[in-house]
Amino acid sequence: MKTDMRPRGVLRLTPCTYGLSKIPFRGPMRPTDGRFIAFSGGSETFAKYVARPFPDLIETALGEVCVNLGCQSAGPDVFLQDTAVQSLCHDAAATVVQVLGAVNQTNPFYKVHPRRNDRFIAPTDKLAALYPEIDFAEISFTGHLISRLRAVDEVRFGQVQSQLEATWVQRMKALVGPVKGPVFLLWLAPHSPRAVADDNAPALVTRDML
Repeated sequence: MKTDMRPRGVLRLTPCTYGLSKIPFRGPMRPTDGRFIAFSGGSETFAKYVARPFPDLIETALGEVCVNLGCQSAGPDVFLQDTAVQSLCHDAAATVVQVLGAVNQTNPFYKVHPRRNDRFIAPTDKLAALYPEIDFAEISFTGHLISRLRAVDEVRFGQVQSQLEATWVQRMKALVGPVKGPVFLLWLAPHSPRAVADDNAPALVTRDML
């Protein structure tokens, strides 16, 4: 009989969902029938290995209900495809949006998994034509893809980067535009936003893009 072994010290999280959303958010579920603050973001907001994620700490500090809508390995796509999350952010008294990298999104050069946006699914014909020497079957994650494209040819990679930046700005506008209350962009990085993009998280996001 196979035994499910859990490393010592790993948190036993209880997932929850809101409305018709199929995304497993971190519980416990918070009430959304009154005033609340919504927090959308990626792995840092979900905080799988943290006993009390920062939305919980803010709820305690402010005395306001804080709804953790963090999704592991998320990019903008996962939230734009979930009408329940968009509805929650629209109705929230305020919305905090973690700034997510520009690499984890479907774009004219490649497709990502609809829920785990860091998973590279396939190149488009446009990327295959731009990098004919790369075997994309060997690549499973967007981070690996980006580093490989850059290493093979920095000049050609510039075309991909420009498209990723433009797509990210478009998706972020679509994400925060319908929100009724104030929106706060949360930059979670050991450095401030820079003028020139790099591969450090949030990858390929510049000050001008913000």
